[in-house]
Amino acid sequence: MTQRNRILSEPDVLIVGGGIVGSAIFRECARNGLSVQLVESRDFGWDVSAGSTEMAHGGFRYLMALADWPLVFESLTERELLSVNAPHLVRHLNFYMPVYKGDGTTFDFCIPRVPCMPITVGGYFGAGMWMMQAGMILYKVFAALGLIMKGFPPNKDKIGYKKFKKAQMLKIAPQLNPDKLVGGFRFTDCKIEDVERLVIENILSAERYARDTGIAAEAANHAVAEKFETAPDGRVTKVGIRDALTGEVFSCRPKIVVNSTGVLIDRTLEKAGIGEGRELIRKVSGSHIVSPRFLKSPDLTEAYAFWIDKKILFLISKGRDRLLIGTTERDVEVGDGINHNRNFKADIDEITAKTKSRFPEYARDPEKDMYYTRVRPLLRQPGKTDPKAVSRRDLIQWSGKSPNTVSVSGKLGPARHLAEVATKGILAKLKPGAKYATTHKDRYPGGEIEGCMDDCSARLRAAWPDIDPVTLENVARRYGARHAGVLELAKEPRDLDKIVSQPDSQPLCALLFSFKTEHCATLSDAMARTGTHKLFGQGLDGAAKAADYLGEKLGWDAARIKSEIDGYKNFIAERCDTV
Repeated sequence: MTQRNRILSEPDVLIVGGGIVGSAIFRECARNGLSVQLVESRDFGWDVSAGSTEMAHGGFRYLMALADWPLVFESLTERELLSVNAPHLVRHLNFYMPVYKGDGTTFDFCIPRVPCMPITVGGYFGAGMWMMQAGMILYKVFAALGLIMKGFPPNKDKIGYKKFKKAQMLKIAPQLNPDKLVGGFRFTDCKIEDVERLVIENILSAERYARDTGIAAEAANHAVAEKFETAPDGRVTKVGIRDALTGEVFSCRPKIVVNSTGVLIDRTLEKAGIGEGRELIRKVSGSHIVSPRFLKSPDLTEAYAFWIDKKILFLISKGRDRLLIGTTERDVEVGDGINHNRNFKADIDEITAKTKSRFPEYARDPEKDMYYTRVRPLLRQPGKTDPKAVSRRDLIQWSGKSPNTVSVSGKLGPARHLAEVATKGILAKLKPGAKYATTHKDRYPGGEIEGCMDDCSARLRAAWPDIDPVTLENVARRYGARHAGVLELAKEPRDLDKIVSQPDSQPLCALLFSFKTEHCATLSDAMARTGTHKLFGQGLDGAAKAADYLGEKLGWDAARIKSEIDGYKNFIAERCDTV
């Protein structure tokens, strides 16, 4: 591990789990002058973060529970901050929400210490439109207030909505099923192009803070925290960290331990001998279909949201030629020898049926369709039997058995805010009275561009006129202000060859850039950094080409090249396991 990463022997904070939450806490700690070590057992962002619906959204459906309104407010605020600070990764989409007769849900007037008062709305013609419009108004108000409170002027074009009658809705989307259609709305929410990229930007941002302030901040992937030692009072005093690639073992003696291992939070506490005696996390899977784009509109900012069975079904443009459709909710078990991210045929069939009920001409494409499922860590709420009814509220739980251990989990979009709240608690323990340095106005490394993304793309075309404009656009949309680092590695024409022959593919030199600057240790890491594993074919047709290229650039021998190709095939097989 000494050649790949460095493990701090006595950091202020050790973060176990390098997904979106762990990496966000890593960034907040570094910003506030805490020495911090991040470890991830596989690659950064590989699990729940990689398999999300890739939405930085307010959570329209959560308006149906009064107790979740603060979560919606927080999520909408952070959504807008992400679009400002990471414009290369986060963009607004125009969501159309067609409303059908009978659409509705149960509004839950649950207030602390007040009995629940559920009211069913939408059981007759038109009620769905009233309910949705009320939600649209709240969505707009929450987004505007959140931005004002953070010191940003609200953009009415990005936070407003528009109402449509049935005829207008069918003109916008002629492929919709007209039967029982009442009307619809258009509103905006944000999509993250690839969540793994945001995880990496968190890490790069933290490392930049560390360089600027002289504190130590180290991130290690393929590093397994597997042996915990505790003092008589339960305080974690030492953690053994094993490099999963080399077998080397290192010791870390942190002052504070952050458990951000997602669906494995409870198991991590048990492994450390400080289990709570009750489960903190409920494991709920969400399945998705990545399908060839069948929408006739060329507008790639067009997306759809349907209210079906008390849940939103999303259809989101993904790149130039794909649609991401999802999701479902199912309680699952997480145990040794079980691929908790396996796909369930019943869930894929459910998504297909719901999509076809709204777009009758939709049909699965067995030649191209990709399916993936990720298990989400939700706050365990006794008495909630239906996964759809479980709140998405954050978890920040200081251990009752170990005073220096905190477990943290939450939603993707507002992860920065969750990390800020958690880190404030950590700072209060380590440096009482210290002033907190917030990150809400700090741009991510790739987000430090002048003007908008269209301006950035135009500058790239002017600076590199001999490079294919589509390649330049792909690089700009993935790396933002860091694009020059990728393109400067293109010393010969082969460096600009696409990894796979698809319009959204990155050039081969992006793989090399990942190894040089983004903590890559394997071919699978690099294929994930470049998003190749999410293209049709999942990069399998380009694995040999990519491995040969990296072998030449990095000095791999034939055995290493074969091992990397086999490793990538196994990575994809696990990701696509179906039962």
